[in-house]
Amino acid sequence: MNRITQVLGTSLLLGASLCPWEAQAISLDPPTNLVYNGSFEDIESTFIGDSHVNMSLLPGSMTLPGWTVFGAELGWVGMGQGDWGVDAKDGNKLVDFTGYHNDGVYAGVTQDILTDVGTVYEVVFHIGRGGNGDANYAGPNAVRAMAGDLSGVYHDEVFTSSGGTSDPTAWERFSFRFTAQDMVTTISFHGAGKGGCCLVGLDDVAVTAVPEPGTYALIATGALMVGWQLRRRPRQNSRMI
Repeated sequence: MNRITQVLGTSLLLGASLCPWEAQAISLDPPTNLVYNGSFEDIESTFIGDSHVNMSLLPGSMTLPGWTVFGAELGWVGMGQGDWGVDAKDGNKLVDFTGYHNDGVYAGVTQDILTDVGTVYEVVFHIGRGGNGDANYAGPNAVRAMAGDLSGVYHDEVFTSSGGTSDPTAWERFSFRFTAQDMVTTISFHGAGKGGCCLVGLDDVAVTAVPEPGTYALIATGALMVGWQLRRRPRQNSRMI
């Protein structure tokens, strides 16, 4: 069974149980995020925060669930971050590529995800700056994002946030797409520049498959066909004879 037959068949089956006007409102389920722990939460109870609600992770550490640290010391930061006032974009945690060292050698995080060869995927992530209006946390901040496998890199790009201070922490959305060439793809994020001294934040990372061209149109067409067929059926007289 080819892709078109599957999609159209699913649309017809769903629509067959609905009224015509309901059939036209059929929608797809939200895409599945392939990233494990994209908001850097403490989902395995491994976070041990210090007095600043921060946990320092060295290169090679896998303490942060789903992620491996590389490049330099990383800050795994708790919500509000004590007296620093840095806030997460999603959930209660974020990562800071400047860590405690706050120099020009930035940390990074990486994760392997399962992918289908030839499928296009979209990577969405958020870069953070600011906290308590402190110039030490000002932007612009830059993050290098990569996707690839053992054979090479599909995508390698530096993304830069806006500048200035902010209170609360300001988060900006960025994205890119890649076509998978293997069943396992490695995604990586690495600090690449900062406007202040002490923060290059990353949070709320997601990787989802991009729907094939025409998928939504096929489903809408299938739903409309069902609605049209149902409207043509003769209505039964509800009055008792």
